[in-house]
Amino acid sequence: MDIYIVEGAPSLLMPMGKKTHEEAYLFLTNRGVRVILDTTVKDFDGDTVKLSDNRSIRAMTLIWTAGITANTFDGIPVTSLGLVNVCALTGWRG
Repeated sequence: MDIYIVEGAPSLLMPMGKKTHEEAYLFLTNRGVRVILDTTVKDFDGDTVKLSDNRSIRAMTLIWTAGITANTFDGIPVTSLGLVNVCALTGWRG
Protein backbone atom coordinates (compact mmCIF):
# COMPACT_ATOMS: atom_id res chain seq x y z
CA MET A 1 0.00 0.00 0.00
CA ASP A 2 1.27 3.46 -0.89
CA ILE A 3 0.24 6.54 1.04
CA TYR A 4 0.38 9.97 -0.57
CA ILE A 5 -0.15 13.44 0.81
CA VAL A 6 -0.89 15.96 -1.90
CA GLU A 7 -0.50 19.51 -0.61
CA GLY A 8 -1.26 22.64 -2.61
CA ALA A 9 1.09 24.77 -0.51
CA PRO A 10 4.88 24.79 -0.80
CA SER A 11 5.21 23.00 2.56
CA LEU A 12 3.21 21.00 5.06
CA LEU A 13 1.56 22.78 7.99
CA MET A 14 1.89 26.24 6.41
CA PRO A 15 0.77 28.31 9.43
CA MET A 16 3.63 26.80 11.43
CA GLY A 17 7.32 27.72 11.29
CA LYS A 18 9.98 26.48 8.88
CA LYS A 19 11.39 24.00 11.40
CA THR A 20 7.96 22.39 11.77
CA HIS A 21 7.58 22.25 7.96
CA GLU A 22 10.87 20.39 7.66
CA GLU A 23 10.27 18.06 10.61
CA ALA A 24 6.78 17.09 9.42
CA TYR A 25 8.09 16.39 5.91
CA LEU A 26 10.96 14.25 7.22
CA PHE A 27 8.75 12.42 9.73
CA LEU A 28 6.34 11.37 6.99
CA THR A 29 8.82 10.62 4.21
CA ASN A 30 11.03 8.58 6.57
CA ARG A 31 7.99 6.37 7.15
CA GLY A 32 7.38 5.87 3.45
CA VAL A 33 4.67 8.48 2.91
CA ARG A 34 5.00 10.13 -0.49
CA VAL A 35 4.58 13.88 -0.05
CA ILE A 36 3.77 15.95 -3.13
CA LEU A 37 3.93 19.73 -2.57
CA ASP A 38 2.75 22.70 -4.68
CA THR A 39 0.17 20.43 -6.29
CA THR A 40 -3.59 20.01 -5.97
CA VAL A 41 -6.02 17.20 -6.71
CA LYS A 42 -8.05 18.02 -9.80
CA ASP A 43 -10.14 14.87 -10.19
CA PHE A 44 -10.79 11.35 -8.94
CA ASP A 45 -12.70 8.89 -11.11
CA GLY A 46 -12.76 6.01 -8.62
CA ASP A 47 -9.50 4.52 -9.92
CA THR A 48 -7.16 7.41 -10.62
CA VAL A 49 -6.34 10.65 -8.82
CA LYS A 50 -5.47 13.37 -11.33
CA LEU A 51 -3.14 16.10 -10.10
CA SER A 52 -2.74 19.72 -11.18
CA ASP A 53 0.75 18.99 -12.56
CA ASN A 54 -0.75 16.37 -14.93
CA ARG A 55 0.54 13.42 -12.90
CA SER A 56 -1.85 10.59 -12.03
CA ILE A 57 -1.92 8.25 -9.04
CA ARG A 58 -3.81 4.97 -9.22
CA ALA A 59 -5.89 4.63 -6.08
CA MET A 60 -8.75 2.49 -4.87
CA THR A 61 -9.33 4.77 -1.87
CA LEU A 62 -9.12 8.54 -1.61
CA ILE A 63 -9.34 10.44 1.66
CA TRP A 64 -9.88 14.09 0.84
CA THR A 65 -9.40 16.86 3.36
CA ALA A 66 -9.53 20.53 2.59
CA GLY A 67 -9.59 23.87 4.27
CA ILE A 68 -7.29 26.62 5.33
CA THR A 69 -9.18 28.13 8.23
CA ALA A 70 -9.92 26.42 11.50
CA ASN A 71 -13.36 26.66 13.07
CA THR A 72 -13.63 29.19 15.87
CA PHE A 73 -14.93 28.42 19.34
CA ASP A 74 -15.93 30.60 22.27
CA GLY A 75 -12.95 31.22 24.54
CA ILE A 76 -10.30 30.60 21.87
CA PRO A 77 -8.92 33.74 20.20
CA VAL A 78 -9.54 33.96 16.45
CA THR A 79 -6.01 35.32 16.08
CA SER A 80 -4.57 31.92 17.05
CA LEU A 81 -4.86 30.74 13.39
CA GLY A 82 -6.19 27.44 14.63
CA LEU A 83 -3.28 26.98 17.04
CA VAL A 84 -4.35 26.47 20.62
CA ASN A 85 -2.08 26.63 23.65
CA VAL A 86 -3.15 23.34 25.19
CA CYS A 87 -0.96 23.90 28.24
CA ALA A 88 -2.86 27.07 29.05
CA LEU A 89 -6.22 25.32 28.67
CA THR A 90 -5.34 22.24 30.73
CA GLY A 91 -3.03 23.78 33.29
CA TRP A 92 -0.32 21.29 32.26
CA ARG A 93 3.24 22.62 32.19
CA GLY A 94 5.54 21.25 29.55
